Amino acid sequence: MSNKHLFFLLLAILSVRLFISDQLPLMDTSEARYGEMGRKMADTGNWVTPMFSDTQPFWGKPPLSFWSQAASMSMFGDSEWAVRFPSFIFHLLSCLLIFLLLKQQSSTRHGLIASIVYSSTALGFMSSGVVLTDPALSFSVLLSFYGLWMFVSSHQRYFAYLGFLGLGLGLLAKGPIALVLFALPVAFWIALNHKWRLLLSIPWLTGFIITLTVALPWYYIAEKATPGFIDYFIVGEHFNRYLVSDWAGDRYGDAHARPLGTIWLFLLCALFPWVFYGLRAFTWQSLNKHTDKSWRTFLWSWALVTPVFFTLAGNILWTYLLPCLVPWVILLSYRFTMKENTKKSFVFASILVPIILLVLSFNEKVLNQTMNQKPVIDHWQQLNASENLPLFYLHKRLYSGEFYSDNKAKYVKNIESLPKDSPFYLAIRLKDLSKHGMSNELDCQPIPKPIVSKTALLKCERI
Repeated sequence: MSNKHLFFLLLAILSVRLFISDQLPLMDTSEARYGEMGRKMADTGNWVTPMFSDTQPFWGKPPLSFWSQAASMSMFGDSEWAVRFPSFIFHLLSCLLIFLLLKQQSSTRHGLIASIVYSSTALGFMSSGVVLTDPALSFSVLLSFYGLWMFVSSHQRYFAYLGFLGLGLGLLAKGPIALVLFALPVAFWIALNHKWRLLLSIPWLTGFIITLTVALPWYYIAEKATPGFIDYFIVGEHFNRYLVSDWAGDRYGDAHARPLGTIWLFLLCALFPWVFYGLRAFTWQSLNKHTDKSWRTFLWSWALVTPVFFTLAGNILWTYLLPCLVPWVILLSYRFTMKENTKKSFVFASILVPIILLVLSFNEKVLNQTMNQKPVIDHWQQLNASENLPLFYLHKRLYSGEFYSDNKAKYVKNIESLPKDSPFYLAIRLKDLSKHGMSNELDCQPIPKPIVSKTALLKCERI
């Protein structure tokens, strides 16, 4: 394929992803939760502390993702497309860095191929239009690695400054974990290649000033605004979350307990479908023809340290692999720079994941799930057009309900928290209704279409 055809293939993949971002509703739990916090930030004008609820600050993550989401919704309105658009921008910027890195190290063609592979892996395609903090972290870490390699190659100090800027953004994206995911691979690479003199050439003082200037003011202001943030975020989120299975200190979500070593299974899923096409690229022989030792070990150190780091972690998600997806993609893409590879296999692998998700985005069974409360809110708003009665969620907080109702739908933990002297609408997931039953303290009336998205919508009064 010509470079022109590769560019249009990449453009097609990105266009499909942008379309799907507007097609799919926000899904509980994580995506809708972060989207609602971004909406609250834009609505309240509180750009210092992300808010988990109307009164509870969110100490689990720094604000870079929420800033970008709030800014996007301030410009484009409260929609799925607007809240997901920042992740798409982070992905575009990542593709640009991949292209520039490989244009310098390999060729323009390889830069385009790697950008296509990156955009069409299962994890890359998903993360380019999802409301999470990982896309911002991944871009920040990539910027740091890009700055370091370009500094090593060109000895231009401004590339080193770019790397330190990436570390500052990483601290604002997800905290000190950004430093770990960068420093460990770099330390391993330096040791393998005996590049100790590199440490003397790095402009540390100016670099640290750049990093701290970017990140430190917010940490100081955030601690002043809500004392206790630093202790919870640094100790809890960066040690207990990864080392303690079923960590009870998580204030904002369920712990993601997994068997040790699950991260490697997640890695295979993240690289789908390219991992099946590019297994031959994972040999020293195939890479020896195209790369020098320093570049090879740079990629392998960057690719391997993150999954090794999370191998013993108790609480993980597959999105934790996003900061190391780029080197895996570059390693895989070397196979497709060889002449013997066919155009058909490359195009098929490029469009497989986008087509699958595009088809699923039109599937009513996918759209009408409990994890998506948009149909419930639409139905409540139609029924409530002339009554102006409040809506409450019982037993389970569903953040998509809050997002689509502009925070008018409220979560209550028990019957006693519901209004005493006036009617209201009540939303309960069918599985929660089956588990807890209907309280005899409530008098509920039948309404049209009472079951929506596996959720019971009832009009009730307390007895």
